[in-house]
Amino acid sequence: MDNIDNLALKSLSSEEINKIEEFRKSKHTAVLAILFSDIVNSTYAGEKLGEQAYSKLRHIHDELFTQIMCRDNAGVIIKQIGDSFLCVFAEPSTSVLRAIEFQRAIRKNKDHFTIRDYTLTVKIGIHIGQVVVENKLAMDIFGSQVNRAARIQAIAKPGCIYVSESVHAGYNNERMEAWLFLPKNFQPPFQTILFFPGSGDIFSKKFNHDAIGRIDFILKSGRAIVWPIYKG
Repeated sequence: MDNIDNLALKSLSSEEINKIEEFRKSKHTAVLAILFSDIVNSTYAGEKLGEQAYSKLRHIHDELFTQIMCRDNAGVIIKQIGDSFLCVFAEPSTSVLRAIEFQRAIRKNKDHFTIRDYTLTVKIGIHIGQVVVENKLAMDIFGSQVNRAARIQAIAKPGCIYVSESVHAGYNNERMEAWLFLPKNFQPPFQTILFFPGSGDIFSKKFNHDAIGRIDFILKSGRAIVWPIYKG
């Protein structure tokens, strides 16, 4: 599925809601890491390769994703729509590590994910947020968190993982958003660079994703980047 903007808005079944609540209670947490994944250019692949050939690639992808994300009950898949997965984790660090493991497995087994001139790639977005009010899953809040994860995934580059996490700003208990960019083809732990954009970004009406190109050389050096997002 090439466009999942509306995926987060689709109603979850009572079974899927119960799955989220049971998982959350079993982990004794009010905060979940929400992971969205999507296969890049899947419509093109289906048309170019034919549905039978593309379905073979997607089957391998689905099995690998399920195996890695759900291993040891670390994460649970809530919904699959087309080529997209919605998955939740109790530990944010685990969601990131499993996403890294998944992306590396795809690159390591590139031959298995390639037919003719098409190589299957995946982009992943992760958002961490509170989903519980008065010890009960609040669907409006959960839906808002899912929407954020979906938007993060939508801007991710093929083969990349984009993460947004609320962090303490350090004054008056203020909290702010920050993007976490992870380098490809490098093993964690990563040396992390805290990058503050220019003060002019305060007046920006939206995040300028083109600006990431200015610091791409840092990622290529194997370092991670934390980029605070001004409220503006």
